[in-house]
Amino acid sequence: MHNSKKLGTAGAMLAFILLAHAADSIKLNVKPGLWEFSSAGQANGMPPIPDEALARLTPEQRARCLPYLREELVALDRARVIVTLGKIADDTVHGVVKERGRYVTSRAPFAHLAETRIELPPAGPMTIVASYHPSRQNTNTGVLTEPMLDAVFERAHALLGD
Repeated sequence: MHNSKKLGTAGAMLAFILLAHAADSIKLNVKPGLWEFSSAGQANGMPPIPDEALARLTPEQRARCLPYLREELVALDRARVIVTLGKIADDTVHGVVKERGRYVTSRAPFAHLAETRIELPPAGPMTIVASYHPSRQNTNTGVLTEPMLDAVFERAHALLGD
């Protein structure tokens, strides 16, 4: 893969799996500093954060990002599945659900492939599918393997009925 050194091993694995699942229904653009993953005309982008910086984020820094996440989730008016990569992402998305939506099922404790059904206006019913973060530490130690991450997107496709 052309960008694998720039992305790092974990980023290259994630890009490979996203592209493998893209087929005809999903578009993936990798730009400097931005992942854009879109389906059915909707897009969501977030600057990648190096593993070592992610571990040092303070609650205040995370709180500053929350308004942007809220806006992105509201813009996903046709979304049916949200994949969270890591506990921080999972906790943050669930925080938005508590503020603006409701749980259809009880919130699943964070675990790889944990699922929670929610309703988040204006999109309506959705499923959150959790995954361990594809960090260098998790991929190098086998906490998250390529087949495990692949299973997350296979499940997301199954939930979409693809």
